[in-house]
Amino acid sequence: MDSMTCAILELWRALASGPNMGRLLEAVVRTAEIATGAPFGEILLLGDSWTRLEYQFATPAELSVMKSLRDVIGKNIIGVITRDSANLKLEDLSSVQLHAAHPSLMDISILNVLRLPLIVDGREIGALNLYNKPGGFSVEDSGFLTSFLEQVTSAIEHELLRVKLAKVENRLNGIFEAIADGIIVCDKSGRPALSNRAFREMLFPQGTPNHALSAILPALLAHPDDSGIQEVVLLKPHERIISSSFVRTRDKEGDIQEIILSMRDVTQRKRQDQKFLQLISILVRRLATLAASMRKAKKVSRRLRLQMRIGRIVRNLVRLSEIKAGPLRVEKLPTDTQEIMDAFLPRAKKTLSRHKMVFNLEPPQPNANDSLFADSEAIAQALVSVTGFHAKRLKPGSVMAFLQEAGEKSISFVMKTALDAWKTPPDMRFLDWNECVDWFLGEGNRALSLDLAFVRHILDAHKGAFSCSVEGDKVAFRLTLPRGGF
Repeated sequence: MDSMTCAILELWRALASGPNMGRLLEAVVRTAEIATGAPFGEILLLGDSWTRLEYQFATPAELSVMKSLRDVIGKNIIGVITRDSANLKLEDLSSVQLHAAHPSLMDISILNVLRLPLIVDGREIGALNLYNKPGGFSVEDSGFLTSFLEQVTSAIEHELLRVKLAKVENRLNGIFEAIADGIIVCDKSGRPALSNRAFREMLFPQGTPNHALSAILPALLAHPDDSGIQEVVLLKPHERIISSSFVRTRDKEGDIQEIILSMRDVTQRKRQDQKFLQLISILVRRLATLAASMRKAKKVSRRLRLQMRIGRIVRNLVRLSEIKAGPLRVEKLPTDTQEIMDAFLPRAKKTLSRHKMVFNLEPPQPNANDSLFADSEAIAQALVSVTGFHAKRLKPGSVMAFLQEAGEKSISFVMKTALDAWKTPPDMRFLDWNECVDWFLGEGNRALSLDLAFVRHILDAHKGAFSCSVEGDKVAFRLTLPRGGF
């Protein structure tokens, strides 16, 4: 077998061996040398072209070292391929200009050069250089190598496309797995072909058997429409309510190709809706009872007490509906803490004095009077609500200290009281409307207050925070607003 045949066989082996770009380009140089009779040849990958082949051109450790050298020395990295090696090197401008990175060329004169560009995806990434052919290179050499490189670059483009598509596939698979909704793709017969993690955890937690699909999919196959929504109730041991939407895809002939089913666990939402309706029913019944009692009441004091109880129920109903409606709409305008304090202080002092308590206004910290974007009336009302919560639960004669704290990105209004000043320690459940309602429904508590839950709703609308904490022997309620208001 002659050397040309051996070179071509080696080239085909390199093409068939998979993603080994170094071996492929070595075979290209070897074949070009034999085909033209040139004693030396090389491929130079210039600029950042080598990065397109790095996944198979060098080890991660080599790449790390070369990139560090590039950053420190300030020279680019080039790929240098000869018949026997494929390496990354720091660019030597003199050798690049001479097209002579081959070490054997350093000791001899360059008599003639044939340079052919290596073009991939319409972009020149480097060149094939052949040197010192006896008698010089012919037009036939140039024509043969031009056609030869077209086939080689076509193979490189296909390999790069394969790698690109593999990366896209991995990315899409990652996105598919990360979607919070459960998704399953079935073939036209209803057999599952693909599903994501959320679906598997939803219907088969820890491998638990589930026969819901056998009831769901036949109905979808028989559905007259190509899209729709349905709810599925999973009984024990799952005890879930699943809202599912489906889409059927069809081919050009109109035949079903696939069924894509998206599932969302709405169990918690349904429970909240049920809890909401149950609470509304209780409050409305109480409202009707109080209204009937008020019609029968003859004493003014009795009527006033009933009127106050009706007012509390109506206030709870309004706040509950606003919380359930989603984010509160507030009008954030340029303001400052002094404007908020001017609206809050008179009402706070009046409330506390009525309950025989002391209001102690401490000097604000530096920069705590800065301007901010907020709905000043809503914030003032929130502060009044927290003050009212204190007034109902503190012992007579208690002292409530009020101060303003300044953070780098926020301003806080803080109310501090002694822990032993409380009739009963404050319950953190008052800050969350769900827990507040659960407590009311579960323990048969006769009084429901959503005041603090609504304060949190106001602060959430301002991108702020509302918290209650025990700090040593003090209880601190803290309302925090961002300085920018966003």
